[in-house]
Amino acid sequence: KKWVARFKTGHFGTEDEDHPGRPLLVSVPENVDIVHSKILADRRVSAKKIAQALEISRKRVGYIIHDVLDMRKLSAEWVPKCFNANQKRDRVVASRTILEQFRRNTAGFLARLVTTDETWIYLYDSETKEQSKKKFRTQKSASKLMASIFWDKDGILLVHYFEKGATIIASYYTSLGQSEAGTGLQTVEEALTRSVVPPGQRFLTHGSNRTAEVG
Repeated sequence: KKWVARFKTGHFGTEDEDHPGRPLLVSVPENVDIVHSKILADRRVSAKKIAQALEISRKRVGYIIHDVLDMRKLSAEWVPKCFNANQKRDRVVASRTILEQFRRNTAGFLARLVTTDETWIYLYDSETKEQSKKKFRTQKSASKLMASIFWDKDGILLVHYFEKGATIIASYYTSLGQSEAGTGLQTVEEALTRSVVPPGQRFLTHGSNRTAEVG
């Protein structure tokens, strides 16, 4: 019906016509930064209000939010689907800082670096010989737990298993030495005294503000 109505009025073009605003400028980094700043200032701000403030189309604002900033609305608030632009910039700054430290002290850099990451470990019930003869069927895991692995250039220093319901933040790792004393974490603590990463940021290079619930 839309196209029939257009053709009846003499509009036979199939390309989008010009829209109000500044179409040639809407994708410039300045507009992306402004949209991002407005969202950080007010997580509940609407795309319509942002479009009015920037004098660009609501569709373009939606493109910037969803495709450029990679955010979506959850419970009426804008949240990043993965890493938002601000988090990506933080990682660029951190990477450049580490690279500069590496260039200043190449020989000792790797000896002073400790890395960690978390992963889920899924537990399954073992099968009997009779069960294994049956037709393959996807089996749900009986349980799961989260593990944090610490390693340096020489290999793994520690594998720590989190308690169910634990909240993983920077302070959790700080207290880890007290709860795991004598189980190998002292090696990690000794390594951390050599770490080139500033205190409080040694473990969570992906951002100490990140919090994960182990459920």
